[in-house]
Amino acid sequence: MATINGTAGNDVLESTNAGGDTLNGLAGNDVLIGGTGGDSLNGGEGLDTMIGGGGDDTYVVDNAGDQVSESGGSGTDLVQTSVNFTLGAGVENLTGTGMGNIVLAGNDLANIINGNAGNNTLDGGVDTVLDTLTGGQGNDTYIIRDNDDVIVEAGADTLNGTANGNDTVLVVASANRATYTLGAGVSVENLVASDATGTTALNLTGNALAQVIAGNAGVNVLTGGGGADTLIGFGGNDTYNVSTTGTSVVEQAGGGTDTVNIVAGSAAGTYNIGDNVEVVNVQATTAVNVTTGAGAQTINGNGEANRINGGAGNDTMNGGAGNDTYLVDALGDVITDTAGTFDMVIASSSYQLEGSATGIEYLVAAGTNLAAAAGGTGDGTLNLNALNTTATSNYFVGDTATSQTIFGDAGANILNGRTGAGTGGTADLLIGGNGSDTYRVYDQTDVVAEDTDGGAFDTIFASADFSLAQNDINAGLASFTDEAGNARGISGFINGAMQIERLSTADQAGTTDIDLTGNAYGQIIQGNFGNNVISDGGSLLNGVQYQDQLAGLRGNDTYNVTAQNTTVNENVGEGTDVVNVNLDGGTSNFFGLIAAAEVEYLLATGTNAINLQGNGFAQVIRGNAAANTFDGAGGADTLIGGDGSDSYLITAFNANTARIIEGAGAVGDSDRVVTSVSFDLAATNAAYTDENANAVAAGGIIGIEQIIAADGQGTDAINLTGNGAAQILVGNFGNNILNGDNDTVDGNGVAIGTAAGDTLTGLFGDDIYRVYSQNDVVREVAGQGNDTVFTSGNYQLREGGSIETFSAADQQSTTGLQMIGNSLAQTIIGTDGADTIWGGAGNDTLTGRGGSDIFGFGEVGAANADFISDFAAGDFIGLSTTAFAGLGTDVDFNEFVNGTTAVGTNAQILYNQATGEIFYDADGTGSGAAVLFASVAAGTQLGFNDFDIIGATPATIPAA
Repeated sequence: MATINGTAGNDVLESTNAGGDTLNGLAGNDVLIGGTGGDSLNGGEGLDTMIGGGGDDTYVVDNAGDQVSESGGSGTDLVQTSVNFTLGAGVENLTGTGMGNIVLAGNDLANIINGNAGNNTLDGGVDTVLDTLTGGQGNDTYIIRDNDDVIVEAGADTLNGTANGNDTVLVVASANRATYTLGAGVSVENLVASDATGTTALNLTGNALAQVIAGNAGVNVLTGGGGADTLIGFGGNDTYNVSTTGTSVVEQAGGGTDTVNIVAGSAAGTYNIGDNVEVVNVQATTAVNVTTGAGAQTINGNGEANRINGGAGNDTMNGGAGNDTYLVDALGDVITDTAGTFDMVIASSSYQLEGSATGIEYLVAAGTNLAAAAGGTGDGTLNLNALNTTATSNYFVGDTATSQTIFGDAGANILNGRTGAGTGGTADLLIGGNGSDTYRVYDQTDVVAEDTDGGAFDTIFASADFSLAQNDINAGLASFTDEAGNARGISGFINGAMQIERLSTADQAGTTDIDLTGNAYGQIIQGNFGNNVISDGGSLLNGVQYQDQLAGLRGNDTYNVTAQNTTVNENVGEGTDVVNVNLDGGTSNFFGLIAAAEVEYLLATGTNAINLQGNGFAQVIRGNAAANTFDGAGGADTLIGGDGSDSYLITAFNANTARIIEGAGAVGDSDRVVTSVSFDLAATNAAYTDENANAVAAGGIIGIEQIIAADGQGTDAINLTGNGAAQILVGNFGNNILNGDNDTVDGNGVAIGTAAGDTLTGLFGDDIYRVYSQNDVVREVAGQGNDTVFTSGNYQLREGGSIETFSAADQQSTTGLQMIGNSLAQTIIGTDGADTIWGGAGNDTLTGRGGSDIFGFGEVGAANADFISDFAAGDFIGLSTTAFAGLGTDVDFNEFVNGTTAVGTNAQILYNQATGEIFYDADGTGSGAAVLFASVAAGTQLGFNDFDIIGATPATIPAA
């Protein structure tokens, strides 16, 4: 083997050795010609021409003008170049030398092209065989012009990137060159189409290392090979095959309809897809999370528990089987879930499952940390106060086909479970946060849970009957299952009471009958235009009395009240309304209507005594079996007691319109009317219509035992009138008229002989008493005024009663009465009939009026002498056998002396006509003196036949 060196000039050097020579042209523009062996041709400086022959030749190129040709057509030839170079025909291999950044290009043979330490561009050329490209150090670029330029095992061309530099593979697309796959371990950072604006379809696949894989404007299939790849599609309907969580997809807006496949074998984790991708398919068999960017995407999960975030835009998400989680940010996001028991939607803005999502069990506001609130993994309790939430104002709506658990956040949310189980839907659990939330429920099976927010205003809108009392955690909800399948209880309430401030019908103008019930935490409860039953649910919680506001709106509403603080609101003309009051569990026994509430029925229920107060409208107010107090407070009220000792309060507002209905009651009951104005009990009995629209006829005698002035020391004149039952009437310090009425039964409705009796007490003032039978009792203490008793029947004043005037009620009546005074001085006035009047002890004035009257005398002596003011012919002075025993059974002519001196020793009546005085002398001229017992008007003509013996002196009746 020979070495042939040229000169500094232009030389022609030719190998003559079949074993192969080394030709060095040195300076000048040389021509080097190889022989049949494996020659080494180095033109040196200048523009050299190197021609190989047979054998494996090596060419050294150092000038861009150097030319290499292979004439022998045999052997495997190599060009070593430090400048840009493209292999000519017949040369197989190309190696870069030096440190320069050079371009190395092959030909149509199977080339091996090796770069140098610089930034090389390696181009395998257009061929139908496989090239091997090795970049070496530096940021190298590989140009692939044929589909066969792929990385394979033996027999295939190999692209040998190293770990040095940032290397790029440029794939030149053509009809025959559309697919390229990087070989395993090839350290190339970029695999891209050589012309990003081209439209020829490309299929590019990376390896396990991280690459940027970029297509063109055509339809590309870009596959990451397992590294943290960046896949860029440009225009066209591209497909991206992703297998690692670090892979990102970059798509331009309007760049076609693009698909990302998270392929089989992909690792679990979160895949961030990026913007402007239209379809994402999870083909992996593990649970993966998918997050896309802007634009409308269709995201299809697999059979595992996927977490799918469509990002901005109106997305379609199909989780498939498994317990999937969907993150939505727009009302236009659509979800289809086919299986799983814990499929969750996490919404960062308002969202509605109905019409947008199926198969979802949980709808949760973004930012809600269930795991933290539940205190870790496993079974436990979800404390609503510990929910980690952010504050937004959104609405979250479930669907009708699936039971959902919907979690709000700390903002003012609307949580809507959609139609409930009772109307064809399913039961939902709605859990709000700290904000002023709104819940929409459709059935009692829906459960609302609210934390102890301390100030927010939460509202439930119900489309069907709904009770917060049944909704309480202790009564309606034991637990729910979290995203990990753990059973969770719920805490964060006030002893199980939902902190709901308002419970309302969903459509207040609707006419469907809906019943609403609150709980122990105070609420505003509002019905609709139908016939509602609205209940406060009890408002006493841990000893704190909360206040409910109940409003039925139009319709015939029924209110159930269990707390004094509850307010019933009813506008005028909005139906016939009933308020049922049961204060058995409260701290007060009083309930009153507000002035503006037009309620027709106010009814006591339960067993404890209740004080009921109406207002200026007409009500039927009815008690229970306990001792109730009724105050109509104005209006034409009907007050109905029951068993128990009831009290009826009468004022100037209802004295002339109130109607009292009180049954006989149990023995021992004492019902009373307490009035501040004149009141007539007999005038109050009337028919009425009960709360069930049944006509109730006027009853019998009202069983009231007492009628009492409200202020016993008041001085206003008050007239009290009883009825046919026995009553106690008590006036005040004013001038009272107390009228017990003509009684026929006692206070318990039991007949007593021919009449029952009233007890009338006037106190101070010039009182008038009206009595009807001896069973009536008048109580008057001395010094309490100038008092009068009017009687409609035979009557005797009781001892101790300081009555100044005792008169027949109807003085012009021709029916005579028997009237007997007591031991005090009275003026006694009879009727125009034949009366029998006994003055009794004391100096009485007796007036018989018309008729043949008998004036009875049973006492003698000046202290007991009575004056007959109108004695006339036909009247008699009746003498008792007790006081006038000496006269025998009759008074004859010799027992009467018209004068002042007795004649004879027998008992005699002495009459001083000049003075009108009448004396009784028991022994005539004997030692006993005559005693005064009566007088008439002076000059009155009297004879023995004006006197008669009429029996014993009536026994006195002791004070009652």
